[in-house]
Amino acid sequence: MINPAQRHTVTALLLFSACFVAVSSAEEMTEIRYAGKLNQHKRGEDPTMVKEFSLLSIVEGQDNSINTLFWRVNDQAGWPWSESFGWSATDANQNQGVRDPGLLHDYDGQPWPIPLPPVYLPADHRASGKSWTVDRLKYEVQKDSKNFREQATTTVLVTTNFGRAQELRYDPKTGMLLHAQIKLFLGRGDEFSMTLEQSEQNSLSSTTQEKVIAGLGYLQEMQKQLDRGKRMVRPELGAEQIAVVTSLLPKLDKVTENTPLQPLTIDIHRDLKTQQERQSGVEKLAAQLIGQQAPVLNLKLLNGEIVDPETLNDKIIVLHFWKYQDDPLQEPYGQVGYLDYLNGKRGKLGVKFLGVAVNSEFSDPKGSRRIMLAVKKLVSFMNIGYDIVRDNGSLLKKFGDPRESGAKLPLWVVIGADGKIKHYKVGYYDVNPREGLKELDAAIIKEIKARRASEK
Repeated sequence: MINPAQRHTVTALLLFSACFVAVSSAEEMTEIRYAGKLNQHKRGEDPTMVKEFSLLSIVEGQDNSINTLFWRVNDQAGWPWSESFGWSATDANQNQGVRDPGLLHDYDGQPWPIPLPPVYLPADHRASGKSWTVDRLKYEVQKDSKNFREQATTTVLVTTNFGRAQELRYDPKTGMLLHAQIKLFLGRGDEFSMTLEQSEQNSLSSTTQEKVIAGLGYLQEMQKQLDRGKRMVRPELGAEQIAVVTSLLPKLDKVTENTPLQPLTIDIHRDLKTQQERQSGVEKLAAQLIGQQAPVLNLKLLNGEIVDPETLNDKIIVLHFWKYQDDPLQEPYGQVGYLDYLNGKRGKLGVKFLGVAVNSEFSDPKGSRRIMLAVKKLVSFMNIGYDIVRDNGSLLKKFGDPRESGAKLPLWVVIGADGKIKHYKVGYYDVNPREGLKELDAAIIKEIKARRASEK
């Protein structure tokens, strides 16, 4: 089901698609490429480059009449391909943008989205002294503009409440970005800087333009059907999403060969193969385990207390394997909240919920204490009401460690009152705020009804 925010996104995507489809042969399309670097600064040391990236922009129109702008970011270990492209607004207020380009940098164990500056400056915002504000960033066109490669530019200074943040230089005729110097902070105030520089600009031939327009249409349709929302950092696709890509990719292949979109198509092929192998491995695990007798549960709580196996007899058991930790705080901590809600709702009906904190360091006496403190901190922060047991990986292995198939935790397992595995889910549930973990709850309800039927 598409929520109102997603419906707005889909509508905007279709509007942009219509713009591309309506482009006539008289319109000009241009590919503009940028090279960028992300540097980390440490006191007393020279800046260290931590990431190189590139940005492709394809614009329709020319000079003062650019009305559509497609972009694609290619950064190392960054966004999944499905989030690496989009369409931006061509007005300075960015109030029509569907997705804006940015980096995804893994820093201190946590993914950090880093917005990129606007690559297009409208004609009515190039006058000296012009200023405007977007998302607490104040933009001001400088009177004394600097040159870029001996070319005169329109220089825009961007400031925040903490001072100067960006210096952007645009082509005064086309309004396209030529060079950007950006200061930013990640983590707990660690300083970084970023440069973005135009490296290449080419007009597309009419033949290439027609292929690009068709390719952009397929990309928009793919993005729309995947329905991943904005800024999804997880690369994993579900079975239905894999089917969408499998269906549309051959059509994309036909129109993107020898165009600026071909590298993106190649990346999609590479990722699809990985996704299919992962999905196949997970499905194989599920097929092997569902309906089989569950292994004996030798469980130990965080405080070292052993869980008496007899207390689990005749109960429906829900296991949630995950790397419970408080730093960095990542998904599925939100889904943990829904799981705790189910614990309160179904626990009184003979359902036992158990969170399994999976970490190999539980085997190490020194690391075990540190990990337990991190888990306890998360339990306290989330106010979790169900029991958490610790696992160095040996319990997970009994249920088929999905990580060996290239998948990632969490793993959700439902064991029926008869001791057999009835539900096996790797990854995240699709969550509607009004319905929570609907798929998991349905599996639990099914087992509650089965137990009641057996008792008659």
